[in-house]
Amino acid sequence: METLFKVLFGSKKKLLAIIILIAAVQLLTSSYYVNLFGWNLYSVERVFQKGNKTITLLGTVHIADKEYYDEISNRYKNSLFLLEMVEKDVEMDVPMTYKGLSEYVDLSAQEMHFDPNRDGNKFIVADKKMSELNNLSIKTLKDVFTYIDLIPKGELSKMDLEDISFIDKMKNMKRDIIDGRSVRLMEHIYEFEGQENLVVPWGALHLPYVQDKIKELGYIKVKESRLKAFNVVKYLYTFLTKYYGGGNILLIILAFVSISWLISNRQKIFRNKKDLNLA
Repeated sequence: METLFKVLFGSKKKLLAIIILIAAVQLLTSSYYVNLFGWNLYSVERVFQKGNKTITLLGTVHIADKEYYDEISNRYKNSLFLLEMVEKDVEMDVPMTYKGLSEYVDLSAQEMHFDPNRDGNKFIVADKKMSELNNLSIKTLKDVFTYIDLIPKGELSKMDLEDISFIDKMKNMKRDIIDGRSVRLMEHIYEFEGQENLVVPWGALHLPYVQDKIKELGYIKVKESRLKAFNVVKYLYTFLTKYYGGGNILLIILAFVSISWLISNRQKIFRNKKDLNLA
């Protein structure tokens, strides 16, 4: 069994890379602000209106095709963007960037190509500072960006996995990094709603909470669209080919494609259910 494990995955840390990729797709596509249709990952855009003002919620993807960022940069006019960006006011020994990983898989990073400052738009950062997060959240972000930094360098073996308490970190991430920052975002929406047309391009896990809150303010959904972010199979093939250098790539891709198909069909099955459609 141990020999088979080494043949298939090489090491526990390489297996971890695959598990995180699969978990990321499952987690994101369960939010209904990022959807997997066929083999493509899409952002979901929902426009809510009250009177003559709108709030647009867009589930953004931090790594995607350059054309995706061009589209969302040019899509809106005369609006106020409420941006997601944790201000790094705490010293960290790892860069908080997706640039290296995006180039590694032949995609683009949001930080490099998304530009909301066009066509009469304005923007403010509607997020927390790093120092406002708790210590476990700061450590979690450091671990995440260390992982992102080491993968393109082929140095994942340098990451200390023994110090990761996965369950504790996930519980804290939900409470502090996701829910806490979503509450901060809503504070800005309360401040500006009714005065400006708002565009909220945030990570998909924050937006179901925000959607519920703006509906309580009397906003009604008037439009829903999908924006293609990237082809999942192409991305995965590029990642695994570079990371493993061949060998067992086809076996791993076959497993991931099967999981992707199940995720995609699960969404089609449940899409009309009121509690999951977030209508």
